Amino acid sequence: DYTGACTHFEESLTLFRQTGDKWGMGMPLLNWGYTDSLQGNLDAARDRLEESIAMLRQVGERTARSVTLNILAHVVQQQGDYEQAAVLYTESLDLLRKMGIEASTADVIYNLAYLVHTQGHFPLAAKLYKESLDLFSRQENEEGIAKCRTGLAAVTGVPKEMR
Repeated sequence: DYTGACTHFEESLTLFRQTGDKWGMGMPLLNWGYTDSLQGNLDAARDRLEESIAMLRQVGERTARSVTLNILAHVVQQQGDYEQAAVLYTESLDLLRKMGIEASTADVIYNLAYLVHTQGHFPLAAKLYKESLDLFSRQENEEGIAKCRTGLAAVTGVPKEMR
């Protein structure tokens, strides 16, 4: 029930704003923005996710911020802002690498690979798919491995004159 969820997010956010807890404000904004993105409310999702990132940045929270950046990148990619999506995926990736979180790193690299693939940057996409594949393989993540192999097949199947 989206309406019910929004009521809970609103009430949670109001309480955290009253206490001044910026980390607390960032979390319902993250989850509300993600929920909006699933509902196709991309403008609302973008606004909430950007506000969440600002709150989380102020308190130095890196894990939730990296997740939020990845979700926001996906939202702006859906809105057609591919350059900004690449910037956001890269920022998320930088945070994840600094923290050494391989599982999420593999996902973000895959997302970036898919973005550059759809933009026709086949050699870079292949490099990123391979990097993500290596991480997914170490984790024995079969779904991730399958996604990367599909991406690699797609970019290597492009005729040489089009690469």
